[in-house]
Amino acid sequence: MRHAPLALLLLLPALAAAAPGATAREPVDDRRLFAELDRKVGKLAAEGKSPLPAKVRLEQGARRSTALPRLLTPSLQPLARETLRARAAESTVIVGTSFKCDKCPNWHASMASGVIVDPSGVVATNHHVACADKGEAMAVMLADGSVLPVVEILASARGQDVALVRVDTGGRRLPALPVRGDLPAGADIACYSNPDGSYGFFSQGIVARYARSPNPADRGAVWMEVTCDYAKGSSGAPILDHLGNVVGLVSSTRSIYYTTESDGDQRNFQMVRRNCVPGAAILDLVKPEPAPAGK
Repeated sequence: MRHAPLALLLLLPALAAAAPGATAREPVDDRRLFAELDRKVGKLAAEGKSPLPAKVRLEQGARRSTALPRLLTPSLQPLARETLRARAAESTVIVGTSFKCDKCPNWHASMASGVIVDPSGVVATNHHVACADKGEAMAVMLADGSVLPVVEILASARGQDVALVRVDTGGRRLPALPVRGDLPAGADIACYSNPDGSYGFFSQGIVARYARSPNPADRGAVWMEVTCDYAKGSSGAPILDHLGNVVGLVSSTRSIYYTTESDGDQRNFQMVRRNCVPGAAILDLVKPEPAPAGK
């Protein structure tokens, strides 16, 4: 299947030499940026030109492993905070999914996040992003403003809320980050995400702990709990170590209240638990092809 012309059609003018928001002279225009992705992915859906319609996407979501990604070797070189942010900005994408609601004839776009982990165009994100029930077209926006269609779900795990998707790069090599699966609790981390329509929010914290999910539906999934900030729209955003490796992905939050009233209302907010997909779960989706017999 040929997708290169479509990818080139969706190429937007570069917003800046680097991701916007790094300096006061290159601020982010959140409204314009998200509107562009909304328009582009909506056009794909409205014109029936999506290379990955909902039916096919959901079928591919049943894949449990892939041999396609050529993951980079984890970095061993510590990075200055500014450099870490710049690398995260280059490799983090906004994931837009266009769908129709039941109340109007218009196309709407839900926005999430993801991170490039293979220069050929493989993006890691959440299962709940890649395999959402609704969505006739899906595309990602790069740091330079380019919009590339998602053409395949390579592998996904519902319980661990992780997925690998492939985008059509038109032959372009993308800036990818290595993945690491062994970061210990207590280590310094950072998160680069797109919370609630706010592009490129960089925050820092630590790995608080690793804990098994109490939800039977998660099938024993292990969460990386962190202290850095993120919010809705950040799903699939990278959690990074100080070496520039992807060590996890944003997944969910759980607010803790001291009191739950008889009517179910919760009062006296205390803290937010931030659950992330550990890097090991990304690596678990990648299964190298077996060597030919006799070799």
